[in-house]
Amino acid sequence: MKIFYGVQGTGNGHITRARVMAKELYAAGIEVKFQFTGRPEEKYFDMEVFNGYELRTGLTFHTHKGEVSYLKTARDTKPITFL
Repeated sequence: MKIFYGVQGTGNGHITRARVMAKELYAAGIEVKFQFTGRPEEKYFDMEVFNGYELRTGLTFHTHKGEVSYLKTARDTKPITFL
């Protein structure tokens, strides 16, 4: 069995859960491809368990007082990279 596992990496909670899942999935003999988004490569740590993971930029919506800030979102979007 093959699994593609995407992880939102802006915080550490999703990554922590993915580390636990990676160990269990590998122990079960499942082939897993991990992809992370949400922070620059140098900000990730203890990533050895993911065996050749991929990084993508993704799209981040900026918010202010509970509402999407379209101007900040558009300003920080890199459309060529995103596409």
